[in-house]
Amino acid sequence: MYLLSSIFIMVVVTCMVMPSYAYTRGQGEYFGYLAIIVVIILALFLLFREIFCWYWKINERVSLLKEIRDTLQSAQRAGGYLTSNQVTLKDFEPSAKELSEAELQNLKKAAGDDAITVPYTTESEWICVCGTHNRLDRSKKIQNCSNCGRSRNFVLSQYGKKANRTPTL
Repeated sequence: MYLLSSIFIMVVVTCMVMPSYAYTRGQGEYFGYLAIIVVIILALFLLFREIFCWYWKINERVSLLKEIRDTLQSAQRAGGYLTSNQVTLKDFEPSAKELSEAELQNLKKAAGDDAITVPYTTESEWICVCGTHNRLDRSKKIQNCSNCGRSRNFVLSQYGKKANRTPTL
């Protein structure tokens, strides 16, 4: 905003000063000086734009947004979706196949309709009853699922079996 107001003030001052100067020097020189001033203003604009982009880290933001876009596109191409912590494949339900239909219905009755698996922990993550893999942070007393918002401690104590296993893909 500051830059635009500065450019506007320069153009207004130029338009006010140059016509009186043009009458003393001749009309042809007026347009030559006007062209030079426009080029100088454009060069200053580009210079200040680069300085502002550097100062406000806009170039870094653009590169980060491009990286996020590429990650989302690759996850979509792989047939999955992103949670806040990692990529989860739609077809990947590690322990849902271990549950019988009756066990799954009991789990859904107790935990809700989005329950698809028995929750458990591994060395680096905990798997919620909704099937989302969440980064395990043992330093946090309260940690919620990035998909459904359920509390880690509640889910594991009420519906889960603590096992130190790694699901296979």
